[in-house]
Amino acid sequence: MKIKCQDLHDAQIKSLDYFWKRKKVSMVLSIFNKQKNLIEEVELNLCSVTKFSASLEEPWGPSWCVNSVKVVEIKTGMQKIEIETQSGDRILISGITNNHTLI
Repeated sequence: MKIKCQDLHDAQIKSLDYFWKRKKVSMVLSIFNKQKNLIEEVELNLCSVTKFSASLEEPWGPSWCVNSVKVVEIKTGMQKIEIETQSGDRILISGITNNHTLI
């Protein structure tokens, strides 16, 4: 399934798991599906992760919602994903998305 980055604005981050040994990141988000007019959970999985960092300093105050998402293809199949939360924190992941494509 293709997910537009702008559709992730206001999505709630339900969980974010990093599996060091498996080089995998799994993120569960609740997003509003405009076509179905309902909220659904989407799991974004990245494998072959080469970079992962996440801050939780909340410079703009507490929030678990997405403000913006930027995606850059760094080489064939490998993406760099930067998620800014509405708390002003950043989640950075470089890896291969294996179940959803962010566009």
